[in-house]
Amino acid sequence: MYENFIYFTLLNTMPAVMMKSKWMSAENGVCLIIIAYALFYTLFSLFGFHLERIPGDLADSRLNNYLLEHGYRFIRGLDDSFWSPPFNFPEKNMLAYSDNFIGQLPFYSTFRFIGLNRESTYQGWLILTYLLNFFICAWVLFRLGANKPAAFLGAYLFAFSAAILDQSNHTQLTSRYPVALAFYFLIRLFQEPRHLYLLFFLGSVVLQFLNSIYLGFLLSLSLFFFSMVYLILYRKELSFAPLLKKKELLFAGVYLVLSGLILRSFFGPYMRHARSGNFTPAKRDVFESLPRWTSYYPTSPNILSWKFLAGRPDGLVNWWNHWIFPGGIVYACMLTLLVVLIYKVFRRNKVAWSSHIKLAATLFGAMLLLILFTFRYHNFSLYECIYVIPGFNSMRDLCRVVNIEFFLYAAISALIFTWIGEKIRNGLFRVGVMLLLFLVLIFDQRFDMNNVGTYLKSDAIVASSKFAEKVKRHPDYKKYTAIAYIPGEIAPQPIIHLDAMLGSQELGMKTINSYTGTCSSWYCEFAGKHDLTSLKSWLEHAGLPMDSTRILLIR
Repeated sequence: MYENFIYFTLLNTMPAVMMKSKWMSAENGVCLIIIAYALFYTLFSLFGFHLERIPGDLADSRLNNYLLEHGYRFIRGLDDSFWSPPFNFPEKNMLAYSDNFIGQLPFYSTFRFIGLNRESTYQGWLILTYLLNFFICAWVLFRLGANKPAAFLGAYLFAFSAAILDQSNHTQLTSRYPVALAFYFLIRLFQEPRHLYLLFFLGSVVLQFLNSIYLGFLLSLSLFFFSMVYLILYRKELSFAPLLKKKELLFAGVYLVLSGLILRSFFGPYMRHARSGNFTPAKRDVFESLPRWTSYYPTSPNILSWKFLAGRPDGLVNWWNHWIFPGGIVYACMLTLLVVLIYKVFRRNKVAWSSHIKLAATLFGAMLLLILFTFRYHNFSLYECIYVIPGFNSMRDLCRVVNIEFFLYAAISALIFTWIGEKIRNGLFRVGVMLLLFLVLIFDQRFDMNNVGTYLKSDAIVASSKFAEKVKRHPDYKKYTAIAYIPGEIAPQPIIHLDAMLGSQELGMKTINSYTGTCSSWYCEFAGKHDLTSLKSWLEHAGLPMDSTRILLIR
Protein backbone atom coordinates (compact mmCIF):
# COMPACT_ATOMS: atom_id res chain seq x y z
CA MET A 1 0.00 0.00 0.00
CA TYR A 2 2.86 2.36 0.80
CA GLU A 3 4.36 1.79 -2.65
CA ASN A 4 1.01 2.63 -4.27
CA PHE A 5 0.90 5.87 -2.28
CA ILE A 6 4.38 6.78 -3.56
CA TYR A 7 3.40 6.11 -7.17
CA PHE A 8 0.21 8.14 -6.82
CA THR A 9 1.99 11.08 -5.17
CA LEU A 10 4.78 11.21 -7.76
CA LEU A 11 2.42 11.01 -10.71
CA ASN A 12 0.16 13.75 -9.36
CA THR A 13 3.05 15.99 -8.33
CA MET A 14 4.74 16.00 -11.73
CA PRO A 15 2.30 18.33 -13.58
CA ALA A 16 2.28 20.85 -10.71
CA VAL A 17 6.06 20.93 -10.52
CA MET A 18 6.34 21.42 -14.27
CA MET A 19 3.83 24.27 -14.24
CA LYS A 20 5.54 26.13 -11.39
CA SER A 21 9.07 25.66 -12.72
CA LYS A 22 9.30 27.26 -16.15
CA TRP A 23 12.85 26.05 -16.64
CA MET A 24 11.78 22.43 -16.31
CA SER A 25 10.77 20.51 -19.40
CA ALA A 26 8.58 17.42 -19.38
CA GLU A 27 11.70 15.31 -19.94
CA ASN A 28 13.38 16.85 -16.90
CA GLY A 29 10.19 16.23 -14.95
CA VAL A 30 10.50 12.50 -15.58
CA CYS A 31 14.13 12.65 -14.40
CA LEU A 32 13.02 14.44 -11.24
CA ILE A 33 10.45 11.73 -10.53
CA ILE A 34 13.08 8.99 -10.95
CA ILE A 35 15.49 10.85 -8.66
CA ALA A 36 12.76 11.44 -6.07
CA TYR A 37 11.79 7.77 -6.09
CA ALA A 38 15.42 6.66 -5.75
CA LEU A 39 16.13 9.03 -2.86
CA PHE A 40 12.88 9.23 -0.94
CA TYR A 41 11.63 5.70 -1.37
CA THR A 42 14.48 3.31 -2.10
CA LEU A 43 17.19 4.85 0.08
CA PHE A 44 14.96 5.73 3.01
CA SER A 45 13.33 2.30 2.89
CA LEU A 46 16.80 0.79 3.14
CA PHE A 47 18.14 3.00 5.93
CA GLY A 48 14.86 3.86 7.66
CA PHE A 49 13.12 7.21 7.59
CA HIS A 50 14.90 8.17 10.80
CA LEU A 51 18.18 6.64 9.61
CA GLU A 52 17.87 4.01 12.29
CA ARG A 53 19.03 1.04 10.18
CA ILE A 54 22.31 -0.05 8.57
CA PRO A 55 22.50 -2.53 5.64
CA GLY A 56 24.13 -5.87 6.40
CA ASP A 57 24.41 -7.79 9.65
CA LEU A 58 26.19 -7.46 12.98
CA ALA A 59 29.15 -9.48 11.66
CA ASP A 60 30.36 -8.68 8.12
CA SER A 61 28.96 -5.17 7.97
CA ARG A 62 30.39 -4.21 11.36
CA LEU A 63 33.78 -5.59 10.27
CA ASN A 64 33.69 -3.14 7.35
CA ASN A 65 32.78 -0.36 9.78
CA TYR A 66 35.74 -1.34 11.98
CA LEU A 67 38.17 -1.27 9.04
CA LEU A 68 36.95 2.12 7.83
CA GLU A 69 37.22 3.50 11.35
CA HIS A 70 40.75 2.07 11.62
CA GLY A 71 41.72 3.99 8.47
CA TYR A 72 40.33 7.19 9.98
CA ARG A 73 42.15 6.56 13.25
CA PHE A 74 45.40 5.97 11.36
CA ILE A 75 44.98 9.31 9.53
CA ARG A 76 44.56 11.00 12.91
CA GLY A 77 47.57 9.18 14.36
CA LEU A 78 45.49 7.18 16.85
CA ASP A 79 46.53 3.80 15.39
CA ASP A 80 50.21 3.10 14.84
CA SER A 81 50.12 1.03 11.65
CA PHE A 82 47.69 1.09 8.72
CA TRP A 83 48.32 -2.51 7.63
CA SER A 84 48.37 -3.87 11.19
CA PRO A 85 45.15 -2.75 12.89
CA PRO A 86 44.99 -3.55 16.62
CA PHE A 87 43.09 -6.85 16.51
CA ASN A 88 44.23 -10.48 16.31
CA PHE A 89 47.10 -9.40 18.62
CA PRO A 90 50.03 -9.90 18.15
CA GLU A 91 49.60 -10.83 14.45
CA LYS A 92 50.82 -8.24 11.93
CA ASN A 93 49.56 -7.22 8.47
CA MET A 94 45.97 -8.14 9.39
CA LEU A 95 44.47 -5.67 6.92
CA ALA A 96 45.72 -7.92 4.11
CA TYR A 97 43.10 -10.48 5.19
CA SER A 98 40.31 -8.37 3.66
CA ASP A 99 39.50 -5.19 1.74
CA ASN A 100 41.24 -2.10 3.10
CA PHE A 101 38.90 0.67 1.83
CA ILE A 102 41.76 3.04 0.99
CA GLY A 103 39.72 4.60 -1.81
CA GLN A 104 36.82 5.26 0.57
CA LEU A 105 38.76 6.82 3.45
CA PRO A 106 38.39 10.45 2.23
CA PHE A 107 34.58 10.14 2.25
CA TYR A 108 34.37 8.25 5.53
CA SER A 109 36.88 10.50 7.29
CA THR A 110 35.04 13.65 6.20
CA PHE A 111 31.93 12.55 8.10
CA ARG A 112 34.04 11.72 11.14
CA PHE A 113 35.85 15.06 11.04
CA ILE A 114 32.53 16.94 11.11
CA GLY A 115 31.59 15.17 14.35
CA LEU A 116 29.46 12.14 13.51
CA ASN A 117 30.02 9.01 15.55
CA ARG A 118 31.39 5.79 14.06
CA GLU A 119 28.07 4.15 13.21
CA SER A 120 26.42 7.32 11.86
CA THR A 121 29.50 7.97 9.74
CA TYR A 122 29.23 4.44 8.37
CA GLN A 123 25.64 5.22 7.37
CA GLY A 124 26.66 8.50 5.79
CA TRP A 125 29.44 6.79 3.85
CA LEU A 126 27.03 4.14 2.53
CA ILE A 127 24.37 6.67 1.54
CA LEU A 128 26.94 8.84 -0.24
CA THR A 129 28.25 5.76 -2.06
CA TYR A 130 24.79 4.81 -3.29
CA LEU A 131 24.30 8.39 -4.51
CA LEU A 132 27.65 8.38 -6.31
CA ASN A 133 26.74 5.08 -8.00
CA PHE A 134 23.41 6.52 -9.13
CA PHE A 135 24.36 10.00 -10.30
CA ILE A 136 27.74 9.15 -11.84
CA CYS A 137 26.20 6.26 -13.77
CA ALA A 138 23.42 8.57 -15.00
CA TRP A 139 26.03 11.11 -16.14
CA VAL A 140 28.06 8.43 -17.93
CA LEU A 141 25.02 6.99 -19.72
CA PHE A 142 23.93 10.47 -20.80
CA ARG A 143 27.42 11.21 -22.14
CA LEU A 144 27.33 7.91 -24.03
CA GLY A 145 24.24 9.04 -25.91
CA ALA A 146 21.26 8.02 -23.80
CA ASN A 147 18.55 10.64 -23.37
CA LYS A 148 18.16 12.02 -19.85
CA PRO A 149 15.21 9.88 -18.65
CA ALA A 150 16.80 6.75 -20.13
CA ALA A 151 20.11 7.60 -18.44
CA PHE A 152 18.42 7.84 -15.05
CA LEU A 153 16.45 4.65 -15.67
CA GLY A 154 19.72 2.85 -16.41
CA ALA A 155 21.36 4.43 -13.38
CA TYR A 156 18.53 3.18 -11.18
CA LEU A 157 19.15 -0.35 -12.48
CA PHE A 158 22.85 -0.01 -11.72
CA ALA A 159 22.46 1.43 -8.22
CA PHE A 160 19.16 0.10 -6.87
CA SER A 161 18.04 -2.95 -8.84
CA ALA A 162 16.51 -5.76 -6.79
CA ALA A 163 19.43 -8.16 -7.30
CA ILE A 164 21.85 -5.48 -6.06
CA LEU A 165 19.73 -4.65 -3.02
CA ASP A 166 19.46 -8.37 -2.27
CA GLN A 167 23.26 -8.40 -1.84
CA SER A 168 23.39 -5.25 0.27
CA ASN A 169 24.86 -7.34 3.09
CA HIS A 170 28.21 -7.14 1.27
CA THR A 171 28.73 -3.45 1.94
CA GLN A 172 32.36 -3.66 0.80
CA LEU A 173 30.99 -4.06 -2.75
CA THR A 174 28.77 -0.98 -2.62
CA SER A 175 31.26 1.48 -4.10
CA ARG A 176 30.97 0.73 -7.84
CA TYR A 177 30.88 4.18 -9.47
CA PRO A 178 34.44 3.78 -10.90
CA VAL A 179 33.03 0.94 -13.05
CA ALA A 180 30.91 3.42 -15.00
CA LEU A 181 33.78 5.92 -15.23
CA ALA A 182 36.25 3.30 -16.48
CA PHE A 183 33.94 2.25 -19.33
CA TYR A 184 33.24 5.86 -20.25
CA PHE A 185 36.87 6.97 -20.39
CA LEU A 186 37.89 3.83 -22.28
CA ILE A 187 35.28 4.60 -24.94
CA ARG A 188 36.44 8.23 -25.07
CA LEU A 189 40.03 6.99 -25.43
CA PHE A 190 39.02 4.84 -28.41
CA GLN A 191 37.04 7.68 -29.97
CA GLU A 192 39.65 10.40 -29.40
CA PRO A 193 43.05 8.99 -28.36
CA ARG A 194 44.45 11.52 -25.87
CA HIS A 195 46.69 11.06 -22.88
CA LEU A 196 44.15 12.71 -20.57
CA TYR A 197 41.53 10.08 -21.35
CA LEU A 198 44.13 7.42 -20.65
CA LEU A 199 44.87 9.10 -17.31
CA PHE A 200 41.19 9.17 -16.31
CA PHE A 201 40.69 5.59 -17.51
CA LEU A 202 43.65 4.25 -15.54
CA GLY A 203 42.65 6.35 -12.54
CA SER A 204 39.14 4.85 -12.59
CA VAL A 205 40.48 1.29 -12.72
CA VAL A 206 42.99 1.95 -9.93
CA LEU A 207 40.28 3.61 -7.84
CA GLN A 208 38.03 0.56 -8.19
CA PHE A 209 40.87 -1.64 -6.92
CA LEU A 210 41.33 0.75 -3.99
CA ASN A 211 37.59 0.56 -3.29
CA SER A 212 37.17 -3.20 -3.69
CA ILE A 213 39.79 -5.71 -4.82
CA TYR A 214 37.15 -8.17 -6.03
CA LEU A 215 35.50 -5.60 -8.26
CA GLY A 216 38.85 -4.28 -9.46
CA PHE A 217 39.77 -7.68 -10.88
CA LEU A 218 36.32 -8.31 -12.35
CA LEU A 219 36.22 -4.81 -13.86
CA SER A 220 39.60 -5.41 -15.52
CA LEU A 221 38.29 -8.63 -17.03
CA SER A 222 35.15 -6.96 -18.37
CA LEU A 223 37.15 -4.06 -19.85
CA PHE A 224 39.40 -6.54 -21.65
CA PHE A 225 36.38 -8.25 -23.22
CA PHE A 226 34.80 -4.90 -24.09
CA SER A 227 38.00 -3.74 -25.79
CA MET A 228 38.09 -6.90 -27.90
CA VAL A 229 34.53 -6.41 -29.13
CA TYR A 230 34.95 -2.65 -29.62
CA LEU A 231 38.10 -3.06 -31.72
CA ILE A 232 36.23 -5.48 -33.98
CA LEU A 233 33.00 -3.54 -34.44
CA TYR A 234 34.62 -0.09 -34.69
CA ARG A 235 37.79 -1.11 -36.54
CA LYS A 236 37.05 1.17 -39.50
CA GLU A 237 36.64 4.20 -37.27
CA LEU A 238 39.70 3.72 -35.07
CA SER A 239 42.93 5.63 -35.36
CA PHE A 240 45.56 5.67 -32.62
CA ALA A 241 47.89 7.98 -34.55
CA PRO A 242 47.27 10.96 -32.20
CA LEU A 243 48.40 8.87 -29.24
CA LEU A 244 51.68 7.98 -30.99
CA LYS A 245 53.03 11.52 -30.91
CA LYS A 246 56.07 12.04 -28.67
CA LYS A 247 54.27 14.20 -26.13
CA GLU A 248 51.28 11.85 -25.92
CA LEU A 249 53.53 8.79 -25.64
CA LEU A 250 55.56 10.44 -22.88
CA PHE A 251 52.49 11.25 -20.82
CA ALA A 252 50.96 7.83 -21.51
CA GLY A 253 54.15 6.13 -20.32
CA VAL A 254 54.20 8.21 -17.14
CA TYR A 255 50.55 7.35 -16.40
CA LEU A 256 51.12 3.64 -16.97
CA VAL A 257 54.21 3.57 -14.75
CA LEU A 258 52.48 5.60 -12.04
CA SER A 259 49.41 3.33 -12.09
CA GLY A 260 51.64 0.27 -11.94
CA LEU A 261 53.57 1.64 -8.97
CA ILE A 262 50.37 2.47 -7.08
CA LEU A 263 48.97 -1.03 -7.65
CA ARG A 264 52.32 -2.62 -6.81
CA SER A 265 52.43 -0.73 -3.53
CA PHE A 266 48.78 -1.57 -2.89
CA PHE A 267 49.20 -5.31 -3.51
CA GLY A 268 52.55 -5.64 -1.70
CA PRO A 269 51.04 -6.50 1.72
CA TYR A 270 48.59 -8.91 0.08
CA MET A 271 51.40 -10.74 -1.71
CA ARG A 272 53.40 -10.99 1.53
CA HIS A 273 50.29 -12.29 3.24
CA ALA A 274 49.78 -14.94 0.54
CA ARG A 275 53.39 -16.10 0.90
CA SER A 276 53.15 -16.31 4.70
CA GLY A 277 50.70 -19.22 4.76
CA ASN A 278 48.13 -21.31 2.95
CA PHE A 279 45.49 -18.60 2.53
CA THR A 280 44.60 -19.11 -1.14
CA PRO A 281 41.26 -20.92 -1.43
CA ALA A 282 41.23 -24.40 -2.93
CA LYS A 283 40.58 -24.45 -6.66
CA ARG A 284 37.40 -26.50 -6.18
CA ASP A 285 36.03 -23.78 -3.86
CA VAL A 286 36.75 -21.05 -6.41
CA PHE A 287 35.02 -22.99 -9.20
CA GLU A 288 32.15 -23.94 -6.92
CA SER A 289 31.36 -20.23 -6.57
CA LEU A 290 30.98 -19.68 -10.35
CA PRO A 291 27.42 -18.86 -11.54
CA ARG A 292 25.34 -21.63 -13.19
CA TRP A 293 22.19 -21.54 -15.30
CA THR A 294 20.23 -21.66 -12.07
CA SER A 295 21.92 -18.48 -10.87
CA TYR A 296 20.21 -16.35 -13.50
CA TYR A 297 16.60 -17.41 -13.42
CA PRO A 298 15.39 -18.53 -9.96
CA THR A 299 14.84 -15.30 -8.08
CA SER A 300 15.24 -14.35 -4.49
CA PRO A 301 11.94 -14.50 -2.56
CA ASN A 302 12.54 -10.81 -1.80
CA ILE A 303 11.93 -9.82 -5.46
CA LEU A 304 8.18 -9.38 -5.25
CA SER A 305 7.10 -9.15 -8.90
CA TRP A 306 8.93 -12.38 -9.78
CA LYS A 307 8.12 -14.29 -6.64
CA PHE A 308 6.55 -17.08 -8.71
CA LEU A 309 10.10 -17.80 -9.99
CA ALA A 310 11.56 -17.83 -6.49
CA GLY A 311 13.49 -20.92 -5.52
CA ARG A 312 16.66 -22.15 -3.94
CA PRO A 313 19.32 -23.24 -6.47
CA ASP A 314 20.00 -26.91 -5.78
CA GLY A 315 23.39 -28.43 -5.06
CA LEU A 316 25.25 -25.15 -4.57
CA VAL A 317 27.42 -24.06 -1.68
CA ASN A 318 26.45 -20.56 -0.44
CA TRP A 319 23.38 -20.80 -2.65
CA TRP A 320 22.05 -17.42 -1.44
CA ASN A 321 24.83 -15.70 -3.41
CA HIS A 322 23.50 -17.24 -6.64
CA TRP A 323 20.32 -15.13 -6.78
CA ILE A 324 21.51 -12.83 -9.58
CA PHE A 325 18.35 -12.62 -11.70
CA PRO A 326 18.58 -9.17 -13.36
CA GLY A 327 14.86 -8.64 -13.93
CA GLY A 328 12.36 -8.88 -16.76
CA ILE A 329 13.06 -5.42 -18.15
CA VAL A 330 16.74 -6.29 -18.66
CA TYR A 331 15.86 -9.50 -20.48
CA ALA A 332 13.31 -7.59 -22.58
CA CYS A 333 15.96 -5.06 -23.63
CA MET A 334 18.37 -7.88 -24.51
CA LEU A 335 15.67 -9.54 -26.63
CA THR A 336 14.88 -6.24 -28.36
CA LEU A 337 18.55 -5.75 -29.18
CA LEU A 338 18.86 -9.28 -30.55
CA VAL A 339 15.80 -8.80 -32.78
CA VAL A 340 17.22 -5.52 -34.13
CA LEU A 341 20.63 -7.11 -34.77
CA ILE A 342 19.12 -10.14 -36.52
CA TYR A 343 17.00 -7.82 -38.65
CA LYS A 344 20.11 -5.85 -39.63
CA VAL A 345 22.02 -9.03 -40.48
CA PHE A 346 19.29 -10.25 -42.80
CA ARG A 347 18.83 -6.82 -44.38
CA ARG A 348 22.64 -6.50 -44.67
CA ASN A 349 23.70 -3.06 -45.94
CA LYS A 350 20.13 -1.83 -46.41
CA VAL A 351 19.88 -0.85 -42.74
CA ALA A 352 22.33 1.69 -41.35
CA TRP A 353 23.83 1.25 -37.89
CA SER A 354 22.17 3.38 -35.25
CA SER A 355 24.89 4.74 -32.94
CA HIS A 356 22.89 3.59 -29.94
CA ILE A 357 22.37 0.09 -31.31
CA LYS A 358 26.02 -0.26 -32.29
CA LEU A 359 27.27 0.72 -28.83
CA ALA A 360 24.61 -1.47 -27.20
CA ALA A 361 25.76 -4.38 -29.39
CA THR A 362 29.37 -3.79 -28.26
CA LEU A 363 28.34 -3.79 -24.61
CA PHE A 364 26.21 -6.87 -25.24
CA GLY A 365 29.20 -8.70 -26.73
CA ALA A 366 31.32 -7.81 -23.70
CA MET A 367 28.51 -8.96 -21.41
CA LEU A 368 28.26 -12.34 -23.18
CA LEU A 369 32.01 -12.89 -22.93
CA LEU A 370 32.02 -11.92 -19.27
CA ILE A 371 29.17 -14.31 -18.52
CA LEU A 372 30.71 -17.13 -20.57
CA PHE A 373 34.12 -16.87 -18.91
CA THR A 374 32.66 -16.74 -15.39
CA PHE A 375 30.12 -19.52 -16.00
CA ARG A 376 30.25 -23.18 -15.00
CA TYR A 377 28.37 -26.01 -16.70
CA HIS A 378 28.76 -29.22 -14.71
CA ASN A 379 32.57 -29.63 -14.49
CA PHE A 380 33.40 -27.39 -17.45
CA SER A 381 34.22 -23.70 -17.27
CA LEU A 382 36.17 -21.26 -19.42
CA TYR A 383 37.29 -19.71 -16.15
CA GLU A 384 40.16 -22.20 -16.38
CA CYS A 385 41.73 -19.68 -18.79
CA ILE A 386 41.34 -16.86 -16.27
CA TYR A 387 42.25 -18.82 -13.14
CA VAL A 388 45.95 -18.89 -14.05
CA ILE A 389 46.15 -15.06 -13.84
CA PRO A 390 47.44 -13.97 -10.38
CA GLY A 391 44.62 -12.69 -8.22
CA PHE A 392 41.80 -14.47 -10.01
CA ASN A 393 42.62 -17.68 -8.15
CA SER A 394 41.99 -15.99 -4.79
CA MET A 395 38.36 -14.97 -5.25
CA ARG A 396 35.95 -16.99 -3.13
CA ASP A 397 32.65 -15.73 -4.53
CA LEU A 398 32.55 -15.17 -8.27
CA CYS A 399 28.81 -14.52 -8.29
CA ARG A 400 29.90 -11.02 -7.32
CA VAL A 401 30.53 -10.50 -11.02
CA VAL A 402 26.88 -9.41 -11.09
CA ASN A 403 28.05 -6.04 -9.71
CA ILE A 404 29.94 -5.45 -12.97
CA GLU A 405 27.31 -7.07 -15.18
CA PHE A 406 24.73 -4.62 -13.91
CA PHE A 407 26.57 -1.70 -15.47
CA LEU A 408 26.42 -3.52 -18.80
CA TYR A 409 22.73 -4.28 -18.21
CA ALA A 410 22.08 -0.66 -17.30
CA ALA A 411 23.96 0.77 -20.29
CA ILE A 412 22.30 -1.57 -22.81
CA SER A 413 18.85 -0.86 -21.35
CA ALA A 414 19.40 2.92 -21.40
CA LEU A 415 20.54 2.82 -25.04
CA ILE A 416 17.57 0.65 -26.05
CA PHE A 417 15.17 3.03 -24.26
CA THR A 418 16.79 5.93 -26.12
CA TRP A 419 16.55 4.10 -29.43
CA ILE A 420 12.85 3.48 -28.80
CA GLY A 421 12.38 7.15 -27.93
CA GLU A 422 14.00 8.21 -31.21
CA LYS A 423 11.31 6.31 -33.10
CA ILE A 424 8.65 8.52 -31.55
CA ARG A 425 8.40 11.93 -33.18
CA ASN A 426 5.84 13.46 -30.85
CA GLY A 427 7.80 14.91 -27.92
CA LEU A 428 5.01 14.68 -25.35
CA PHE A 429 4.22 11.09 -26.34
CA ARG A 430 7.94 10.27 -26.08
CA VAL A 431 8.00 11.60 -22.53
CA GLY A 432 4.90 9.56 -21.76
CA VAL A 433 6.65 6.42 -23.01
CA MET A 434 9.66 7.17 -20.77
CA LEU A 435 7.34 7.64 -17.81
CA LEU A 436 5.65 4.34 -18.65
CA LEU A 437 9.04 2.63 -18.83
CA PHE A 438 9.81 4.04 -15.39
CA LEU A 439 6.61 2.54 -13.98
CA VAL A 440 7.44 -0.79 -15.62
CA LEU A 441 10.93 -0.60 -14.10
CA ILE A 442 9.52 0.06 -10.64
CA PHE A 443 7.16 -2.90 -10.95
CA ASP A 444 9.86 -5.14 -12.38
CA GLN A 445 12.37 -4.33 -9.61
CA ARG A 446 9.95 -4.39 -6.65
CA PHE A 447 11.91 -5.49 -3.61
CA ASP A 448 10.63 -6.50 -0.20
CA MET A 449 12.25 -3.78 1.86
CA ASN A 450 10.81 -5.29 5.04
CA ASN A 451 12.96 -8.36 4.50
CA VAL A 452 16.21 -6.72 3.44
CA GLY A 453 19.21 -7.56 5.62
CA THR A 454 19.72 -4.63 8.02
CA TYR A 455 20.40 -4.09 11.70
CA LEU A 456 19.56 -1.29 14.09
CA LYS A 457 22.26 1.32 14.49
CA SER A 458 21.39 1.51 18.18
CA ASP A 459 22.05 -2.23 18.59
CA ALA A 460 25.54 -1.84 17.15
CA ILE A 461 26.32 1.11 19.41
CA VAL A 462 25.02 -0.67 22.51
CA ALA A 463 26.91 -3.92 21.75
CA SER A 464 30.34 -2.29 21.52
CA SER A 465 29.64 0.16 24.36
CA LYS A 466 28.55 -2.71 26.62
CA PHE A 467 31.88 -4.43 26.05
CA ALA A 468 33.79 -1.18 26.63
CA GLU A 469 31.98 -0.70 29.94
CA LYS A 470 33.02 -4.22 31.02
CA VAL A 471 36.63 -3.31 30.34
CA LYS A 472 36.38 0.00 32.21
CA ARG A 473 35.32 -1.80 35.38
CA HIS A 474 38.86 -3.16 35.69
CA PRO A 475 41.24 -0.80 37.52
CA ASP A 476 44.13 0.48 35.43
CA TYR A 477 42.74 -1.27 32.35
CA LYS A 478 44.86 0.90 30.06
CA LYS A 479 48.04 -0.61 31.48
CA TYR A 480 47.24 -3.93 29.82
CA THR A 481 48.83 -4.78 26.49
CA ALA A 482 45.74 -6.37 24.96
CA ILE A 483 42.22 -7.57 25.73
CA ALA A 484 40.82 -11.08 25.25
CA TYR A 485 37.04 -11.48 25.30
CA ILE A 486 35.91 -14.94 26.47
CA PRO A 487 32.25 -14.55 27.48
CA GLY A 488 30.41 -17.27 29.35
CA GLU A 489 27.09 -16.69 27.58
CA ILE A 490 26.26 -18.44 24.33
CA ALA A 491 26.45 -16.14 21.31
CA PRO A 492 27.45 -16.44 17.65
CA GLN A 493 31.23 -16.39 17.42
CA PRO A 494 31.44 -13.54 14.86
CA ILE A 495 29.29 -11.34 17.11
CA ILE A 496 31.53 -12.04 20.13
CA HIS A 497 34.67 -11.13 18.21
CA LEU A 498 33.16 -8.00 16.60
CA ASP A 499 31.88 -6.75 19.97
CA ALA A 500 35.42 -7.07 21.32
CA MET A 501 37.05 -5.48 18.27
CA LEU A 502 34.72 -2.47 18.15
CA GLY A 503 34.67 -2.02 21.93
CA SER A 504 38.46 -2.14 22.07
CA GLN A 505 38.60 0.33 19.21
CA GLU A 506 36.51 2.77 21.23
CA LEU A 507 39.01 2.46 24.07
CA GLY A 508 42.04 2.72 21.77
CA MET A 509 43.32 -0.69 22.90
CA LYS A 510 44.52 -3.87 21.21
CA THR A 511 42.45 -7.05 21.27
CA ILE A 512 43.26 -10.69 20.64
CA ASN A 513 39.77 -11.28 19.22
CA SER A 514 39.49 -11.25 15.45
CA TYR A 515 36.95 -11.83 12.71
CA THR A 516 38.15 -12.12 9.09
CA GLY A 517 37.48 -14.24 6.04
CA THR A 518 40.55 -16.39 6.77
CA CYS A 519 42.83 -16.94 9.74
CA SER A 520 46.25 -18.37 10.44
CA SER A 521 46.17 -22.04 11.42
CA TRP A 522 47.24 -21.38 15.02
CA TYR A 523 44.67 -18.65 15.56
CA CYS A 524 41.71 -20.49 14.00
CA GLU A 525 41.20 -22.61 17.11
CA PHE A 526 40.69 -19.54 19.32
CA ALA A 527 38.56 -17.88 16.62
CA GLY A 528 36.21 -20.85 16.74
CA LYS A 529 36.25 -21.76 20.43
CA HIS A 530 37.27 -18.46 22.13
CA ASP A 531 38.14 -20.33 25.33
CA LEU A 532 41.09 -20.12 27.70
CA THR A 533 42.83 -23.25 26.39
CA SER A 534 42.84 -22.10 22.76
CA LEU A 535 43.88 -18.61 23.89
CA LYS A 536 46.95 -20.02 25.69
CA SER A 537 47.80 -22.09 22.63
CA TRP A 538 47.69 -19.02 20.38
CA LEU A 539 49.80 -16.88 22.70
CA GLU A 540 52.40 -19.63 23.14
CA HIS A 541 52.69 -19.98 19.37
CA ALA A 542 53.14 -16.19 19.13
CA GLY A 543 55.95 -16.38 21.72
CA LEU A 544 53.97 -14.65 24.47
CA PRO A 545 53.29 -16.13 27.92
CA MET A 546 49.76 -16.15 29.26
CA ASP A 547 50.49 -13.27 31.62
CA SER A 548 47.50 -11.92 33.54
CA THR A 549 49.33 -8.61 34.06
CA ARG A 550 49.56 -8.06 30.28
CA ILE A 551 46.44 -9.73 28.89
CA LEU A 552 43.14 -8.49 30.28
CA LEU A 553 40.54 -11.28 30.26
CA ILE A 554 36.95 -10.12 29.89
CA ARG A 555 34.26 -12.66 30.70
